[in-house]
Amino acid sequence: MIRIAIAERDLCARIAAVEPTWESRAKERTANAVAKQRVDDGDGIWSDIKHVFMELQGWKCMYCEKPMPRPDPKGGAGGKVEYDVEHFRPKNRVQPWPTARVAESRSIDYAAKLKHGAASGYVHLAFDPWNYGVSCKVCNSELKGDRFPILGTASPRAKRRRELDAKERPCLVLPIGDEGQDPEGLLEWHGPTVRPRADLGDDDRVRAMALIDFFELDTRQDLLLGRCVAIVLLYDWLEDARRDSQLRVEAEACIEQLLADQATFAGCLRGYRDLYRRDRGEALQWRQRARRYAASKEPALLAMLP
Repeated sequence: MIRIAIAERDLCARIAAVEPTWESRAKERTANAVAKQRVDDGDGIWSDIKHVFMELQGWKCMYCEKPMPRPDPKGGAGGKVEYDVEHFRPKNRVQPWPTARVAESRSIDYAAKLKHGAASGYVHLAFDPWNYGVSCKVCNSELKGDRFPILGTASPRAKRRRELDAKERPCLVLPIGDEGQDPEGLLEWHGPTVRPRADLGDDDRVRAMALIDFFELDTRQDLLLGRCVAIVLLYDWLEDARRDSQLRVEAEACIEQLLADQATFAGCLRGYRDLYRRDRGEALQWRQRARRYAASKEPALLAMLP
């Protein structure tokens, strides 16, 4: 997970360029929802601007960074059912996390430190694009749903993102925008696996562990497989750039693409690039492990990932 930086005014300008009436419709629906203290199923207009966020995110999930297919220009399904506009702060209710089952299966020992956001949800943010991103079905529907763990105090009346974040201290990170916690400041990479950074304070360590546990970023086999394939590619390009003068220009261009904000699994690959710079021998070992796992897709090989 990495930050996709954009200023609020620039995000609003992108929305206005493709959906000129969206802002006025959003204000009307916000007023209605606040009056009813609920967002009805038929009120949703967030899908109208889904493509704005997908282009901004580089057609990848904002949480797990796995790729998501572009819509079929000829009108077919084109994979568009595989992702959703995600409300970072839930619309109508917030349920506690972790459940007893998740706490047991993930061996979570910090649950007592967690609270949860406003029980009735954040109706006033239902039509606020600064509360949006696009995520895959697994991250959105199966894992996040209407859960929103925090370390601070639920503040349903606070209006602005900065004020809400300061009071609630959310464990999750909204990586869209230029405010809030930078996820790369919480997470570090060991090959295709992710851990909390070693230098974190107590609260940030809990946030990092919760972020990993919440989205199962360290155990989902589709993510591990995708990262392993990307690591093999990156290692080979890094080697070409280092030792082959004829391939260096092409290799450096490919490396830049692999590490860009909109690139798939950019967080993992940036961590791997840093490892390569520190210790090429260890980077080669991870490349060999990644290649074996990508070729076999054998879950038992996860045991060799420290």
